[in-house]
Amino acid sequence: MKYSIPKNIIRSRMKSKGMRPEDLASQAKISFATARKAADGQVISATVYYAILLALDLPENGALGNAQLTVPQHSARSNGGSR
Repeated sequence: MKYSIPKNIIRSRMKSKGMRPEDLASQAKISFATARKAADGQVISATVYYAILLALDLPENGALGNAQLTVPQHSARSNGGSR
């Protein structure tokens, strides 16, 4: 699965909490490079995704006012079975 959080959501929440990227990295217990990657809206692992949600007090259901977190995307690969 692919996870990402729109950069406007991360940056807005960081700003409201007075956090810098290094603060996010420390709070989420991730590397600074990974925090920057996430803050740029790039694809991140499920572990990093949930660590950032917790660090920024973002809801897990994806709803945040008028914005939405990216819903994890499933692979388009067929499993070969019928539905």
